[in-house]
Amino acid sequence: MTSVDLASVSLRELNSQLHALQADTNETLWQIANPGGKHAIACGLTLPITVEIDGHVGRQEAEQAREHAYRTFRRGRTASGGGQGRRRD
Repeated sequence: MTSVDLASVSLRELNSQLHALQADTNETLWQIANPGGKHAIACGLTLPITVEIDGHVGRQEAEQAREHAYRTFRRGRTASGGGQGRRRD
């Protein structure tokens, strides 16, 4: 398992690491901490890996995975457009 803390690693660096994976990789489980509502986390995956994101993520993370890539979310929520998903008091 590979753990990445987005409080200390840039989103660009994380996505570069994910896109650099080879088809025969053993790094098939990634855990991401402190996403901080960032958009485009793990977008465009092409390999069958699991990325567990612990926290609130932006909306684009779920839109660009290819058919053989997998992502799961443990805690938090995904933002959505048009004011949806926002807390209303």
